[in-house]
Amino acid sequence: MVGPGLALDARFVLVKNVSRGSYGVVWSARDLITNQVVAIKLVPKFQESEKDETFVTEVESLQALRGVVGVPEFISSGSIGQHNYFATQVFDFDLEDIRFKHRGYKFRLTSILQTVYHVVKIIEIVHSRGIVHRDVKLNNIMRYNLVLIDFGLAAKFRDPTTGNRIPVPHAGLDFLSVPYSPPRAAAGSEYLETEDLVSAAIVAVYMAFESPSSVPWYAQNALAMQRKKLHFGKYPEIYLPNHRCVAPVIKIINSQEYGATPDYQSILTFIQHTLGEMNCSTELNLHL
Repeated sequence: MVGPGLALDARFVLVKNVSRGSYGVVWSARDLITNQVVAIKLVPKFQESEKDETFVTEVESLQALRGVVGVPEFISSGSIGQHNYFATQVFDFDLEDIRFKHRGYKFRLTSILQTVYHVVKIIEIVHSRGIVHRDVKLNNIMRYNLVLIDFGLAAKFRDPTTGNRIPVPHAGLDFLSVPYSPPRAAAGSEYLETEDLVSAAIVAVYMAFESPSSVPWYAQNALAMQRKKLHFGKYPEIYLPNHRCVAPVIKIINSQEYGATPDYQSILTFIQHTLGEMNCSTELNLHL
């Protein structure tokens, strides 16, 4: 039975259930070799099922991204009973946790720009390894020294051997009803590099508003939400009159050509310049 005190491969001892998601449960655990606290993600075994695929995908992605700043450090993987598991470095709060604990408040403009700057930098490196994340959202961005977690929906868009572009699978994924999803993916288009960046822009907007229901594209109908996102991406200045420094960043991200390699540097330089005009650096300083 999975619970506190359970030992995994005589190395990790489960301590506390931290969170539960669609594909697995995350525990804090003690690494008996290093005596450090680590994160353990337990995923139920279902032969040839979607959950097994996401486990393999996440492990392969983390292994391919070893050494990348801003991505969880992969430690090891294994199985116990009816579960597969992998271990990574542990983190405390994500950005959604911060917003939930301070309901009614918004992140400062400088914090929003700094967050997007660092997320874009992480995304650029992830893409350089031929991987798209496909789940960039507040819950998957850990605070302070920003780290992008949860690669369960990640996919390869380049063959690791030849470097040639390969189709990104879409089967079984419903992006239409997901609030953080980019509108092209919601419409069924292939999830390419630009879409991770659009998701980063969507994160910026969620940080700028007090609640998820107050963002400009909020709608109970998924199709209406997708249409509003498309219009917002083209004309963010209309919807963000009180966030005039954020709107141009969203516009430059949405102007990246779909199907082409994004110009990450132009986005980063623009954000850096905007922060400079506000007498701020790109060094992350999260404030509400």
